[in-house]
Amino acid sequence: MPQEKKIVVYVAKDCGPCEQVSRLIQEGKAAEEVDLVDIESDVGFARFSSEVLSQGESGVPCAYSGPKRCEILYDDEKDVVFFDCNPKDAPPADPGETPSPPAEPTGNGA
Repeated sequence: MPQEKKIVVYVAKDCGPCEQVSRLIQEGKAAEEVDLVDIESDVGFARFSSEVLSQGESGVPCAYSGPKRCEILYDDEKDVVFFDCNPKDAPPADPGETPSPPAEPTGNGA
């Protein structure tokens, strides 16, 4: 079975949202295995440049699993961070596949 790709999270030092995600990852409170990359280091910026900026993306914190951008989510109650790499608005995996229409609301609304 192929190994799942590790989540890569790009952060910067003077970024409020980055501080929370960095702290949780460093404390081992990430739901997945994560590679934390500080874009302010020479190596980190080179990686961010080639893997993120070259795709027309920017901004931190950001997370990727391979070429897929992932949403960074928090569970404040459990004090953990997790990642959604399959957003609902993502295009179909197969160009011939059509997305399912959204479910119609049920009930009479009263």
